[in-house]
Amino acid sequence: HMNRMFLGMIFFGLFVVMLILGFLLDKSKKYSTEIAKKNDRIEQMIEATKAGSVQFDVINQTLMVDERFLDIYGHKNDVTGSEVSMNQFVSWIVMEDRRMLSAAIEKAQQEQSEYIELEFRVNHPTKGIVWVGAFGKITKWEEGKIAQISGTHMDISDRKRAEEERLATQKRYQTVMSVTEIGVWEYDVNTQTYWVNDEFLAMLGTSRKDVNKEYKSLSEFWESRVYEEDLDEALSSFEDYLNRNTKEVYESQYRIMHSDGKYRWMMSRGKMMDTLQGPLFLGVYVDISEIKAKEVELNYLIEHDYLTGLYNRRYVQEKITEWMDEAVLPLGIALVDLNGLRLINDTFGIHRGDEVLNRFAKLLVSEFDHEVVARFGGDEFMIIKPYANSNDLEVMKEKVAVAVRLLDMKDFKLTASVGVSMLDEQLDFSEALHLAEADLNRKKAMEERSALNQSIKVILNTLTQKYQREKEHSTNVAWLCRLMGEEMNLAKDDIKELELSGMVHDIGKIAIEDQVLSKPGHLTLDEYETIQMHCQYGYQLLKAADQYSNIAINALCHHEHYNGKGYPHGLSGDEIPLFSRIIGVVDAFEAMISDRIYRKGIKVNEAVDELVRCSGSQFDPRVVDVFVNQVLPRYMKG
Repeated sequence: HMNRMFLGMIFFGLFVVMLILGFLLDKSKKYSTEIAKKNDRIEQMIEATKAGSVQFDVINQTLMVDERFLDIYGHKNDVTGSEVSMNQFVSWIVMEDRRMLSAAIEKAQQEQSEYIELEFRVNHPTKGIVWVGAFGKITKWEEGKIAQISGTHMDISDRKRAEEERLATQKRYQTVMSVTEIGVWEYDVNTQTYWVNDEFLAMLGTSRKDVNKEYKSLSEFWESRVYEEDLDEALSSFEDYLNRNTKEVYESQYRIMHSDGKYRWMMSRGKMMDTLQGPLFLGVYVDISEIKAKEVELNYLIEHDYLTGLYNRRYVQEKITEWMDEAVLPLGIALVDLNGLRLINDTFGIHRGDEVLNRFAKLLVSEFDHEVVARFGGDEFMIIKPYANSNDLEVMKEKVAVAVRLLDMKDFKLTASVGVSMLDEQLDFSEALHLAEADLNRKKAMEERSALNQSIKVILNTLTQKYQREKEHSTNVAWLCRLMGEEMNLAKDDIKELELSGMVHDIGKIAIEDQVLSKPGHLTLDEYETIQMHCQYGYQLLKAADQYSNIAINALCHHEHYNGKGYPHGLSGDEIPLFSRIIGVVDAFEAMISDRIYRKGIKVNEAVDELVRCSGSQFDPRVVDVFVNQVLPRYMKG
């Protein structure tokens, strides 16, 4: 009985053991399956991240790696198996980054870290420099020393390049901001707080420290500095933008005071942005003072004459339109034409003419201090008087006459013709202008010819008074020309023209510099070419007056040679006007026998020999024959 009980207990114990073993085996299978699934998930995660796995045996200094690890480093084809020595692995790393490995392990050991993470560069055989990110779990011995590091290595080159580009972009942005001195501002819509960067404060000659010391807030500082007349507009445009709740670009321009007390023009541009903390109004400040100054300058040039600084034709037309709309009528209009300006330009150059225009413009402004004075064309000026009457038109003419007298050009005569009209409700501007032009042209026809003729006489008188030798030479040439005309049986009017041509043939020398005309030594090539220009100068001067139009041609050609080797146009034979051929012979003879600064005159018979020698080449043989055989005997008798 006892044996049966004992055997029963044994069988019962075995049954219990079998039950427990069955339970444990079942649990083991479940754990194994779970582990397998986890490993599968880990493998999938590694596969998804394209990372290579590694186990680093710290004691033996070896790495157990997979193919993906070797592929990342570019050594898949030259490493046999899955084991890599630490020395071999380190040789793949860029020299400057190798110390990072041992330093990271030492730090993990000191800090008793469970994980290790670092980034370094690798010399890839085909890709060049590759960035690798390494992450590992640390396994330690019982005494705490690191035994193994298991983890993954991943190619992070794309991320690093993106980071480098972002940093480079940020650096460029900061550089641009500092160089261009652009201020940045922010306005937090929720907290209603305003912030600006240090660059903006520096643009206004102050600092954050000084602002905080003097003002309760940046908003208070800003409002205290904005120009009083611009403040309401600046504030309202800001508030209007906020109320519209738009994503369009905001822009406002206003004046703001610098610490030196001067105002700068500032442009503020911004845009609303959505952030995690709520809407943020972000923008920039740009100093546009120079642009505004250019705008003022441009607007001035649009409305003013560049030479005289007077208002121009465009301004006049706009101003008259404005006055007509406002019924500022009648308007007295005076159109002024400065006679003789073309003569000055042709004789002395445009720069001298510009000087005259400037002087006359200043005189007109001084006489007409309550009227609009404008340059209406080349030598035309316009004066406009609001609420004018017929008596005012006469006063305007008298004031113009005063300005001309004050112009006081000693070496030539200037006059001004004035045409007037009245613009009222019955006329438009073009009609009033036409009436003034018609009145001007009637007076100009009478006055201009007289002014030109008088100016030429004044210029000739100035030349001969300035240079006594020129006076004697012109007088002698004119006398000999008259004798030539008489001996050649020319008509009386032709003899007068020839004599006058002889008198003014060198009038163009008035435009030659004194140091050239009175030089005691021989002329340089450039100076000789300058002297030759007196023919063209004289022609330009004389042709401006109808009375001297034929004489201008005679003066122009008196240095042409019969053989075509003279100047200015190289004419030959009968192409040269007869009177020019006569003046050429007479001028040369008188010059040869007269004393000059740089030489003594030669004897008459020597001068005659020179004329005969050059007959047919420089001089017309017929003219030389008449001069030598008919005029010279009369000359010798005095």
